[in-house]
Amino acid sequence: MAPDGKIPGKRLEKGTGNRPWGARQETRGKAFTRLKSRANKADGIRIMPGGFYVTERPNEVLITVLGSCVAACIRDPELGIGGMNHFMLPENPTGDTSPASEAMRFGSYAMEVLVNELLASGCIRERLEVKVFGGADLRKVSQISSNIGTNNTEFVMEYLRREKMNVVAHDLGGALPRRIHYYPSIGRIRMLLLDKPEIKKVAEEEFSLQKKIAGKQSKPNTKNTSDNDIEFF
Repeated sequence: MAPDGKIPGKRLEKGTGNRPWGARQETRGKAFTRLKSRANKADGIRIMPGGFYVTERPNEVLITVLGSCVAACIRDPELGIGGMNHFMLPENPTGDTSPASEAMRFGSYAMEVLVNELLASGCIRERLEVKVFGGADLRKVSQISSNIGTNNTEFVMEYLRREKMNVVAHDLGGALPRRIHYYPSIGRIRMLLLDKPEIKKVAEEEFSLQKKIAGKQSKPNTKNTSDNDIEFF
């Protein structure tokens, strides 16, 4: 029991103002874009490389496209709170300390940020369920010389093993990019394997971003689009 007498992780009724660790926004994240469903059944949130998003809203679906990158989808099934990240490399290849917005590109930081955001929302670590995707080998369709997908896969599985987290599903490796739709409130995943011409486009975009990371030439787009700047999914 917390010092204030409240039970950690217990979700308070709407309108009471606070959780045990203070008020939290219903949604928060970095480098994401709001989309609009053509069927008007759900609000889409597209997670960009180096981004993450956490939500309590049952009508939101988190979307990302993965080549050699990896996304972790994590939720507390009792509270229905969940989120997704999207990282590009296991660790910072330069070893330098990066600003938080840039560090999200690296799995070691992206995993900690997502887990900590969920815990700060009242989720219980022992209840968290994890689903991970991505890590494709795109060397045949890009200029990438090393198998970054395998490195990302090995990193995330070792991280989850070391942290003793409950992995309930994973689809990693292979040679095709993936499009992921994640419904945090119910834990549902829809996955589509991409083929030509999408596979080459994803590979080229990832290679360009990874090259810029190595040269420290780019910053991720952490500016969120307004509700009036709508795309469809």
